[in-house]
Amino acid sequence: MAVRFIVDSASDYTKREAEREGMVFLPMSVSFDGVAYRDGENLDKDTFFHLLVDEGKYPTTSQPTPQSMMDAFQTVVDDGDEGVFFVMGSSLSGTYQTAQLIAERFGGKIEVVDTWQVTIGERLLIRFAQQCVAQGMATAKEVADAVRAQREREYVFGYLDTLEYLKRGGRISPAINLIAGLLAVKPVVMLRDNQLNLAAKGRGRGNALKLLTKEMEKIPHRDNETMIAAYSGKTRVVLDAYLDETPQMRVPPERIFQLGSTVGTHAGPGVIGFAFFGDPV
Repeated sequence: MAVRFIVDSASDYTKREAEREGMVFLPMSVSFDGVAYRDGENLDKDTFFHLLVDEGKYPTTSQPTPQSMMDAFQTVVDDGDEGVFFVMGSSLSGTYQTAQLIAERFGGKIEVVDTWQVTIGERLLIRFAQQCVAQGMATAKEVADAVRAQREREYVFGYLDTLEYLKRGGRISPAINLIAGLLAVKPVVMLRDNQLNLAAKGRGRGNALKLLTKEMEKIPHRDNETMIAAYSGKTRVVLDAYLDETPQMRVPPERIFQLGSTVGTHAGPGVIGFAFFGDPV
């Protein structure tokens, strides 16, 4: 018996990446003008941002279907294994509640972990879970309990270059977006403990990125060895410039990832983000 991981595309794993690491992949659905795609499967990230930015289309997204969850869980159990399903934070999506109900049918062989996170926040906890298995944890419950304890030490910070896509999705009013644009306001956000909060806001990109660094440096015993970074859009120019100017936050290339539809739909291009472990504050 092995412990296998099930991941949704909100983690910004693609199907190819997930299967390469031995995981079962569940795509979210992304629709542009009535054309439905399977995120991370037949919709790659560059194509997503081409449709969003270059063609000016706005998508709708939906969680993996209950049937796809059932099929994924059944696949793991039929192979004689146990599974841990990592889902985006329950404050952001109803996936966790649905998955919990389905998992109850499998007699404790499937654990569902509410990561309290999304995208690289999920990915960092999955990396931690992989280390748990490598160190000898042999049951899904052991791994899931370790991840639930570790998520209390996780921080995700992000910088948003524009509020336009929040406006398009109805998350802020056009008036607020106009005022923010005139003032060149750039927000810094923190996702922690299943809550997304505004950590700071700066006038202009340079000032906001300095505030991003300041907020991350407040975290006690920040573990830079666990840090992973991400960017949205088809280029990583904002992230590369930031890393060049902020060596204390530099991460190796293999720990830099492109964000996809889960964040991109609402935040657009130009986002940069960091996930790492540190002491609770």
